[in-house]
Parts: sequence; C-alpha cells; structure tokens
Amino acid sequence: MTRLIWSVGPAALGCLVASAAPGQATRGAAPATQPSAAQYGTFAMSHLGDVSRGKALFFNEARLACSRCHSVEQRPQDAKVGPPLFAVGDRFGRRDLIESILTPSSNIAVGYSTTKVRTRSGGVIQGILRESTNSAISLMQSDGTLARVPIADIERQHTTDVSLMPEGLQGGLTTQEFADIVEYLASLKLPETAAAIGHGMPATIPELEKPVALTVFTPERFEHPVWFGPVPGLADTYGVEEHESGKIWFLKHGSGTDEKSLFVDTGHFHTGTRGLVGLVFHPRSLPVTGGITS
Repeated sequence: MTRLIWSVGPAALGCLVASAAPGQATRGAAPATQPSAAQYGTFAMSHLGDVSRGKALFFNEARLACSRCHSVEQRPQDAKVGPPLFAVGDRFGRRDLIESILTPSSNIAVGYSTTKVRTRSGGVIQGILRESTNSAISLMQSDGTLARVPIADIERQHTTDVSLMPEGLQGGLTTQEFADIVEYLASLKLPETAAAIGHGMPATIPELEKPVALTVFTPERFEHPVWFGPVPGLADTYGVEEHESGKIWFLKHGSGTDEKSLFVDTGHFHTGTRGLVGLVFHPRSLPVTGGITS
C-alpha cells in the first residue's frame, strides 16, 4: 500500500456578489444532470483551473459579472458593494474560497452584513450600510447603486444573516468553469507572494556561513522532485516523487548504470505549492514483478 500526501489550502472569504445566467456555458453544452454544490466543490479541489479563463468570467458582464460588486485593486475609490478582493489569495485558502461561493451566507465579511429596511410606505430596501446620520442612512444595493433613506421614512430596520450574494450562482457554470473562477481568485496575491509561490520557494534564501558540498547521486533527470527514499523489498531501488507532475518514479541505482521507470502517474498537474508533497510506503509492501503493491 502506498499513501500519497497532497497539499491544498485553508480559511474564508465573505460575500462574492454576482449574477449568473443559468444554463450558459462557454466550454461545451451544460450537463444533462446539474451537479450538486458538493460536486462543484470536489471538482475545484481536485482539478486545476485556468486563471485567464477565470478572469474572463469574473469580468464578463453577460455571465458572472463579479466585477460589478468587487474590486481587485487596492484603491479606496474602487470600493463597491462587495468586499475588495485585492490579494484575496493571500488571505484565504482554496477550500474557503470555494465554500464562500457555494454558501455565501455561512461566513459574511465584517462590515458587509445585509441591512434590511421597511419604509412607512410599504417598500423594502436592502443593502450594505455605508453611512448613518441623524437624518438618513445610505445603503449600497446589490446593483451598485446607493440608496439614501430618510430616518423619518423608516418603519423598521434590522440586520440579517443572509448575504446579498444569492446561493446557487455556480448553477450557470460547468464544473471546469467553476474551477477556473476559483483559480483566478486564488491567484490574486501580493506580487512578492505570487513570485515566491510560483517558484515554490522564498523570494530570498540566506547564504550559509559554511557551504554544503553536494555530490551527484544519479545522472537521471526529474521534474521538481520533492521526495526521495528507498523502496521496501527492492534492493538498490529508490522512489522519487515529482511535486507538480504528480508522477512517482522508481530509480534502480548501484549497478553501474541507473535505470528510471514510472511507478505511478496520478494524472494531476499542480503548479506552485499544491500537488504531491510526500510519499509513504507501507512497511509490509511486497515486491511484485519488479514493482510493489500500491
């Protein structure tokens, strides 16, 4: 038995306000059976999205139109009805970005609770409270317009625990498109963070006082290897795990000529800090025709 260890992220977003056009899809026809919220989440956690496609969806007025309610710049003048998403990929993990879209009312960002007002004439206005004075309150509505309501016209005012962002917005997307929008949100990072993650290492590595001498172990080449160790039951055989490609290789070493053979191909390619990060062989693994049971 072999256990693979994957790395994914943690935390929570707030209210991602958008409007979807159900049934539309840019990549093929909509599935005959609508995926559940859990299936959207599972797909986005196990599949890499495309940042450029996700960005296009974010700014597409005919699809999600997220940019109507959220800014991605660090400028006060860009404030909108939803929380700013500047560097949101630094503050929140992938799983929490997903949950904040699928269940927007489960974790509303501070300062973005919905205020509901019933006027004396019977009208109902709801939005994010932007200003409150002795004479009036101002509510930023989901369409981005500011509604000013005189205090004298208010019959009842209360704060709700329901986000302005409606649930079910993913219903207008394919599972791949959902993964694309999550990938775009996760990519919104500070420049220095994005550079470090893109290379899988800190931006600056201090120099050791005493240099470490390195000796070539094998001339065989591997793509971003992160784990290396002996394979139980196979003499002079080592496992090598590639972080991004999701591949595990066996390296036969010690007989004069090294030989490299593919043991596992997970089929998942993850860049940066996600992907395979460890490998554990069961201590009772047995050799089977040149390999081991997995």
